[in-house]
Amino acid sequence: LLTAWLRLIYPYDLDFVENGILMASLRLSQHRPIFIPPQADFTPHVYMPLYSWLGGLLFKLTGPGYGPLRGLSLLSTLATSGMIFWIARRESGQSWLGLACAGLFLGGYRINGFWYELARVDSLFVTLSLAGLMLGGYGYHSNVGLVSAAIVLALAFLTKQTAILVG
Repeated sequence: LLTAWLRLIYPYDLDFVENGILMASLRLSQHRPIFIPPQADFTPHVYMPLYSWLGGLLFKLTGPGYGPLRGLSLLSTLATSGMIFWIARRESGQSWLGLACAGLFLGGYRINGFWYELARVDSLFVTLSLAGLMLGGYGYHSNVGLVSAAIVLALAFLTKQTAILVG
């Protein structure tokens, strides 16, 4: 968390994707389109729009910068950790095992290339994908559970195209 916090407040891009996500979020906060032909001042990434749209909403509250986008990714990572803990504890009946599983996920920070809190779509994609699978896996006995799972998985797809495989 200390490493993530220091990177959260760092004012410059830490990854080649962050600048493009920042610019897309800024454009959306200004009610400008992001899916346009490449231009000298803006070339869109081929990511789906949900992360940038949420970033644009955050920019209206905080002003533009990497901090709000990285905060969104960090909160997504913490939500994923919480869901992993909950699933492991539910399935095993052991809280220590839930902590160990969440810890293993967080322990992958270095192995995964330090991207958990970067201004990238990946953390939100993982969170929404796991949430959709969790809702579908535990809520399959009701229409509300299945519809909720479908909605969350659709949001995961609107975050990153590969969520179609998860769905």
